[in-house]
Amino acid sequence: MSKIDAEKYKGMTSAFSNIFGNVKEDVRIDSFPKPIEIKGIPSIVDNLQGIINNSEYGKSIILSKSDSRMVISIQDDILFASGEADLTGKSIKLLNELGKILNTIPNQIRIEGNTDNRPYVGKFSNNWRLSIERATTTAAFLVENSNIKKDRISVVGFGEENPIASNATDEGKSKNRRVDIVILKQ
Repeated sequence: MSKIDAEKYKGMTSAFSNIFGNVKEDVRIDSFPKPIEIKGIPSIVDNLQGIINNSEYGKSIILSKSDSRMVISIQDDILFASGEADLTGKSIKLLNELGKILNTIPNQIRIEGNTDNRPYVGKFSNNWRLSIERATTTAAFLVENSNIKKDRISVVGFGEENPIASNATDEGKSKNRRVDIVILKQ
């Protein structure tokens, strides 16, 4: 969690006061609200970590959490063949397990498709469209097989525009080819 530097805050308040006039300087820095816990998240973290640890894909699934969301990042080699958007057989069991857990919480879920920056050649015209199709396929599976309500799921395709590692190396490119299941703050 970030902290506010008291001196910088006073300087900023003074500057705004000079520009806009009449800015109160008696706001207490410790009066800002604390981040809200994501409803249900503490109860599912252990379950998700158990799935990751007990699966053969432990190194290809990353669980991360911030104040506003929890992200389950799944590398594309678990879910899809290279350049494809059809789920592989090995992905079905994993998504079924994740779906059971996602069904225990009321939070909105955003499925984000991501690719590396290699030029795409295939049935989709570019990486962006491939990422959208992969996110849509993952979301549809969760709706159709795990009974997650459609109004809880949204889909985003980032293509190569949302890297988490450098695309200069094969290892970095591999990390960037992923589907993120994002559980949003309630």
